[in-house]
Amino acid sequence: MHACIHVSRADPRWGCICIFTTTDFCLAFFFLWYCFVALLLISFGVCVGEDDIVPMTDRNGEHDVSTRDCQSDSEHSDSEKRKYYISQSLFESLQAKGFSENAIKKSIVAGCVDEGTCTQWITMHEDHPELNTPLEEGVEVVVRVKRVLTEAEREAKVQELRGKARAKMEEEKRQALEDERKRVSMGRKAIEVKEELDKIRREAELEAVRKQKQQDLAARRRVRIQILTDKFIREGSMPEEARRKAEEEIEEEARKKREQALAQVDMEQRQHGTSQTGTAPTVWNLQSLAAPPPVSLDEVFTNESPMAASSLPELAAAVANFNDAVTAQQCLKMLRTILTNIRDNPFDTSKRLLKTSTNAFCTKLAPVRPALQLLRVCGFRLGVDFGGNEVITATTMVVRVVNRALAALSSYP
Repeated sequence: MHACIHVSRADPRWGCICIFTTTDFCLAFFFLWYCFVALLLISFGVCVGEDDIVPMTDRNGEHDVSTRDCQSDSEHSDSEKRKYYISQSLFESLQAKGFSENAIKKSIVAGCVDEGTCTQWITMHEDHPELNTPLEEGVEVVVRVKRVLTEAEREAKVQELRGKARAKMEEEKRQALEDERKRVSMGRKAIEVKEELDKIRREAELEAVRKQKQQDLAARRRVRIQILTDKFIREGSMPEEARRKAEEEIEEEARKKREQALAQVDMEQRQHGTSQTGTAPTVWNLQSLAAPPPVSLDEVFTNESPMAASSLPELAAAVANFNDAVTAQQCLKMLRTILTNIRDNPFDTSKRLLKTSTNAFCTKLAPVRPALQLLRVCGFRLGVDFGGNEVITATTMVVRVVNRALAALSSYP
């Protein structure tokens, strides 16, 4: 702009123009020099790095020394913080895969902790240019070398491990025995509780059946008495007299039935005695010929504990030696029939059920206590069928026990 002005040297404005132009030139020169120095400083800081810039010192140089000490301390702490470790086994396994030492160390610095993660990291960075470059300054990866034990140390370590294994095995064995003992105890208690509940249930069912039978008998007796009482009243008797006559008549009927039963038993005994001996005694004792009083089934099947299977020969001998020979023969024959049917038809439940109210059971089995005990050993239990009748049934059948019982019974004719 100033170059376009044409002024002669004689013009008084020439001095002002020269001064103005010189001033502008100086300012421009200083501005350019300042920019040049700034560029030099900036480029010097970028190339050397901030860590290499030495701060200015004061007159005594104390600031410079303290700053260098702080800087060396920070570098020392940084180097301690950036120290990594890798086990010798992991290092050797990675080297066996063909990875370089530098790549392995860089994977550890990257945060990998096992063989899988290290392998994956190195595989992902195989084509990276910095994979095989040295580690950064201040970063160190240390391989922990496993110390080789001496013979004495190795023997002591083996003994220690064996002792721990032995103690662990003994503890496991003791715990297993304790658990088995608890299991057996709990099972035994459960069985005892179940048996007790079954016993209570059977007793309640039997008591209900007996009570029902007694009530039925009492009801039938009342009906019969009322019918006879009405009959005698119609014939002209007083009500009290008619009732007394009715009760006497019912008692007389019951007595006659008992006598008929005894007479029938007497006739059967005579027939059996005649067929065996050929002679009959001149005097008959009806009480001795009558069937012996039946044994209490509750006492045999509920109150008594079942005998062992080894007692079967003794029970068979006791049945054969029963005081009534005829009853003993019939009992042996009936026992063999029952057990043979069970053995030949193990899945037929009808063969394993005996009604206690039948004539055969009352006259042949019920009077002989060893026979009932033998059935108890073979698995028979006292119970009630669907009709409310008292029965003994083989709830659990063991073929081996049944065969032993048949072998013991077959020793006697």
